[in-house]
Amino acid sequence: MNQTLILNLARRRLTSVPRLVLLGLPVFTVLPAAGYNHSLEPIMPLASYLGVVFAAGAIGQDVSAGTLQLLLARPVTRPEYVVNRWLGASLLATAWQTMMLLFGVLVLLSGHHDVDAVALLRAIGEGAARAFGAAAVVVMFSSLVGGLADIGLLIGIAAATQFGTMASQFAGWSYVGIALQKIQESLMPELPLGWIGQGERPPWETLATWGFVVALALFVAIVRMNRKELSYAGTSS
Repeated sequence: MNQTLILNLARRRLTSVPRLVLLGLPVFTVLPAAGYNHSLEPIMPLASYLGVVFAAGAIGQDVSAGTLQLLLARPVTRPEYVVNRWLGASLLATAWQTMMLLFGVLVLLSGHHDVDAVALLRAIGEGAARAFGAAAVVVMFSSLVGGLADIGLLIGIAAATQFGTMASQFAGWSYVGIALQKIQESLMPELPLGWIGQGERPPWETLATWGFVVALALFVAIVRMNRKELSYAGTSS
């Protein structure tokens, strides 16, 4: 873990006004929903959103701005750079998600609703898995395109797979629909932890799927970075 790279990303993310606005919006949406539903469940999908917000442009913005060359001029390998960009975005998203969950607990307690400690810990764990998964996918896209085009790529693939799934269902192509649905789910990988504390066996298939998606995304990003030619003009191949 390279603390310098992680702190550099954190400083840039937490001083960006547009990102802070995006990070603040859930306060007025998911927290009221949690209070209305008397549950932390409405806060859970937020982790994937946070992973995207913190990871967007993690690599592409450095390439477009021409600052990547300066970072790599230090004793930092390209794989190390990719992994620490992912770790930085993931840890920030996890911390923000945990803070939102704690705010949610305060909202529930203020309404005289009990909060299960085990359920809270499970929610924090699932949030971390969502944040790390979404950040890995966005970092992969960020290694492929410049600037914030990774968000457009993510939205475009999500929309295309959604349309393809509906079209395949209409045409009766069940196998195509299943494949597209799996691709769509892989864009925001989740790792349910409801089995913890229930005396159930871990869902090894789900664990393996989440791990495979994260590993594949980072592998693609590292391969792309290793093949990328950089110039001080900010252009790349």
